[in-house]
Amino acid sequence: MIILKRNKIAIIGSNGFIGRELRSHFNKFDFEVMSFSSKNLNNSLQWDYKTKIPDELFKNEIIIDCARSDNSIENIRRVKRIIKNLPKKSFYIFFSSQAIKKTPKDSILPFRGDDYIREKKVLTNFLSNKE
Repeated sequence: MIILKRNKIAIIGSNGFIGRELRSHFNKFDFEVMSFSSKNLNNSLQWDYKTKIPDELFKNEIIIDCARSDNSIENIRRVKRIIKNLPKKSFYIFFSSQAIKKTPKDSILPFRGDDYIREKKVLTNFLSNKE
């Protein structure tokens, strides 16, 4: 008898626009999906993204991060915390949808330019340096 191992995928921000669609897609193809959200909806594990990272997150081969707050500094901190603790066997992907709608006037942070572009540059440099 051949036993096939199901791929385990964690989706952070699983109740958002992109997260919902990804969760639905992977469930159709028989992946084992573990959902994380800041809200306790749709059988997701609740995590406010600021407290200790749940141990369950790192039990997945693929971690897809779709969670985005309006504060790009919080987003960068969360990603860095996850990457620093990421097991070698896991693969991490981040998306951003809500940040695209932001404009500099939406931010109270003291830097010029679009927060989304700044966040993307910082995270891309950080992830590139980790390879």
